[in-house]
Amino acid sequence: MDEGYVEFHEGQSIDDEVSAPFLDFIEELDSNLCVARTVLDVFADHFLQDHILSGKSSLQENMVGLSCVPLMVSLEIMAEACALAAGDVNVQTIENIKSFDWIALDSDEITLEVRAERLKDMPEKFSAVILHNGKPAVSALYSFQVDRLLKPLPILTGTREYRWQPDELYTTGMFHGPTFQSIRRITGWAETGIEAKLGELSLTGFFEPEKIPELILNPVLLDATGQLAAYWTAHREGPAFNSFPSTIDRIELYGKQPTTLDNLTLTGRRSPGSRDGDHLWNFECLDNNGNALFRMSGLSNIFFPVPQRFYEVRKDPLQGRLGRLFTDQQDDIVLWRLDYLPEKFCAQSGRIFLRVLARALLSWEEYDSWLEMTSKPLRRQMEWLFGRICIKEGIIHWLRTHMDLTIFPADLVVLHDEHGAPYVETVVDQGIALPEISLSHDRKMALAAIVPPGRTIGVDFEHLDRPFDLELVSATLRESEQLMLEGLEGEPLREKMFFIWCAREAASKYFKCGLQGNPRQYRVVFDNQWRQAVVHLGDRQVPVNILKKGSCIAAYAIAPPSP
Repeated sequence: MDEGYVEFHEGQSIDDEVSAPFLDFIEELDSNLCVARTVLDVFADHFLQDHILSGKSSLQENMVGLSCVPLMVSLEIMAEACALAAGDVNVQTIENIKSFDWIALDSDEITLEVRAERLKDMPEKFSAVILHNGKPAVSALYSFQVDRLLKPLPILTGTREYRWQPDELYTTGMFHGPTFQSIRRITGWAETGIEAKLGELSLTGFFEPEKIPELILNPVLLDATGQLAAYWTAHREGPAFNSFPSTIDRIELYGKQPTTLDNLTLTGRRSPGSRDGDHLWNFECLDNNGNALFRMSGLSNIFFPVPQRFYEVRKDPLQGRLGRLFTDQQDDIVLWRLDYLPEKFCAQSGRIFLRVLARALLSWEEYDSWLEMTSKPLRRQMEWLFGRICIKEGIIHWLRTHMDLTIFPADLVVLHDEHGAPYVETVVDQGIALPEISLSHDRKMALAAIVPPGRTIGVDFEHLDRPFDLELVSATLRESEQLMLEGLEGEPLREKMFFIWCAREAASKYFKCGLQGNPRQYRVVFDNQWRQAVVHLGDRQVPVNILKKGSCIAAYAIAPPSP
């Protein structure tokens, strides 16, 4: 957005003393009410590119991960609306701050409505709210009257050295880009709190390169509080978590917030009522003379432990992996297994973790399809997304192993041919022929098979512990297959029937025609060890290999390479 640009309806005016660079359109404005809209664009508003919930995701310049509006930026947006109605930029306190949902830019652009209304019984105060899609996202109470209630924090004692050095702070778990990298070093950690020295707090380039917007607050300075609370958790628990401020009881501002001072001291103390998973914090920021710049009480930092593999992918989409090899490498064949992340984890907080993965790992073409999927049931979203990620990771492993080439997942796109079989193309020119693939998935995991270009493969798997109607499967067997099962009963019989079923499914994908509701058209012949089979379809046939890993059986059909 253009700095300070505001579009007015006819007959409206604005106080010349109040700058409102976030507010693009004023819908209503008088001394008691301001209703405005802000349009945020991840490529036009530079600060959004420094608040992305994943690492670099693509070689394409216009492709970034999921950007999220920081809570402290939301406070600035509401402060501007309050200041327009009040005709005063000297905000003294902000109270009862509540965040109801992530404000994430799933698309490149987002429009928010902000409302600020003077309270009738307390005219010095304004109630403010940001609405996203008509629903409250953040709310707070602003006051322009001096009212000091918060006391200085006691000196933090019993501190010990922090686990990471200054140059590691923003490379180990923290996702903030340069604009929000305000913490220079952690000077001490204790069970009761944490203390840091702050670096540059400049707002230069916040919206546009080289330009300094005139803001009421300093979101960069205030954002350091949530970061410091997260650093406390990271020291004790490790970096595999996500956290964000949810509520704040009160912020007292002691004069205009600085944008040029350096080496400020920020101290955080855990409140006595803090519990694991519900961290309550008080903060104080002091200048070099010991003068308080602001105090904050009752910040609730919501804590989300995350699986280590999710953390690795979020931090570095190029190197991190959700999946792993199903077995040791089978010559030039890769079998890549991806066990789905827990459903409860994926459902958390508006499915934010699935949205992070989708934006970081999908191509633009796939991402458009993903946005259409967001209204689908969670289970359907998981199967769709993790299936594609499994294919991409398997391809990447094959390329790294056989061609010493690394490519971003988002720079691969999974497509489907006229038979519905998946194949992959690159969206950046690598000058290479990509391998062939096949995919199988169920409600728990996905399995991708990858082979050199020009070859064909079909893959299928089953879990031995899943419900399986033996009578139904038995009814599909040919006489020759029933003879192979003679003398078997119990678990051995169940296992061998799984082998036959998986072999058929794998062969049907190899032949690119599916079972077509008639599995008996496939004739399966196993060797004595039940580890290799030949599957016949009319006058065609293909070898099938069987692998067993724990309770999972996998079958892959592939013809021998040409001489």
